[in-house]
Amino acid sequence: FAKAHNLDENAYAARMFKAVFEEKSNVEDVGVLVKCASDVGADADEFKAALNDGKYAKAQLDVNDYAYETQKVWAVPTFVCGEKRLDAVGGVGVTKAQLKQLLDSIS
Repeated sequence: FAKAHNLDENAYAARMFKAVFEEKSNVEDVGVLVKCASDVGADADEFKAALNDGKYAKAQLDVNDYAYETQKVWAVPTFVCGEKRLDAVGGVGVTKAQLKQLLDSIS
């Protein structure tokens, strides 16, 4: 939806991430999703209609499949740098020290 409507895709993803991990919002609630999308400039009625008619459902399933099956991303955040990766631990995340170690190992 964000891409098709010329919205900032990174801002959209960041807003959804914030809803889930900082605000602990229920992103299975259409109202929560509509609010998040409108926060980054989406038209609330268009976004809700797209959710309700499943317009982007296949595209979402395809990117989920790519993340899970191709990239083996099972936790957020996951950082992949070439052959090296750093996966979050459920409920813990990634520390600055771990991220620094990953970045140092590729430079």
